[in-house]
Amino acid sequence: MEFLYIDFVNQIRLINREIMTGLDPEADIAKFYQKLEEIRDTLFTDKEFCQRFLNEEIKSSDEY
Repeated sequence: MEFLYIDFVNQIRLINREIMTGLDPEADIAKFYQKLEEIRDTLFTDKEFCQRFLNEEIKSSDEY
């Protein structure tokens, strides 16, 4: 189960990096919103993973 959680977090981090480094929201707003939807969809795939992510990762990291 831990491996699945690590994969879950890595997917969110990857999408976050794509948004922060590869997108200009003003130039391509549709792609920006698509990436945000990917994050949302990933977060809501598993309730336990989402809660753990919010409790452990978001509160302890400035990356997000």
